[in-house]
Amino acid sequence: MSLFDFDDAFRKYLESKYASESKKPTIGRYWPSQLGYCLRRQYYRFRNPKPTNPDSFRFFERGHVFHRWVADVLANTPGLKVLASERSLSIVDFKTDPPFTLDGRLDDLILVEEQDTGQRILIEVKSTETPFSMLEKPSRAHVLQIMPYLLSQHADVCCLLYLHPNLASKTFTIPYDKAAMVELMARGRLLDSCLRVGEPPVAEARMDPKSDWECKKRCEYVEECSKNEK
Repeated sequence: MSLFDFDDAFRKYLESKYASESKKPTIGRYWPSQLGYCLRRQYYRFRNPKPTNPDSFRFFERGHVFHRWVADVLANTPGLKVLASERSLSIVDFKTDPPFTLDGRLDDLILVEEQDTGQRILIEVKSTETPFSMLEKPSRAHVLQIMPYLLSQHADVCCLLYLHPNLASKTFTIPYDKAAMVELMARGRLLDSCLRVGEPPVAEARMDPKSDWECKKRCEYVEECSKNEK
């Protein structure tokens, strides 16, 4: 019998590292990564925050491990210069009263420059277990969330890099899309308005067969949501 319990040490490490993930969010400050998913789920996260499932911490940690590995690979790739792998983002929307802020950080994105062309490329690392044969296009939520970073970092394109646990990869190249940025900000305004008046938005994930997986597999607010038929 081992005197050292690695699983217990790892659990405590993750709980300490990601303690902030369970803190109550602030109305008026939203992450781009939130706004592409079901807004009713985001609404309940603000109105009725619940502790993060500890199993999610392992997923977060795997994403960060992948990010560091990809950053190291890129830093050692001839012809590429890593400009940033961690940087904050803040965009204020003054079309609402009071204004709301998009907050973000480049903790899963890497900004590189091709030395021959000067092209600035954002690389976003996403861990996935979805078979690549089923991954015909990037998630719409992922496309929306990269728009503020493309805009703020003056990048030419973003490469969405999906990585399997075995380190196999699939990449999609996404240019800046003004319409997608407008859509993201509109979703931010809708969430902000609903939170301030205390009225949940429609259950878009539950109503759309293409995204009801979010309810079945990931949402911790299924019971609360089902009580509101909108």
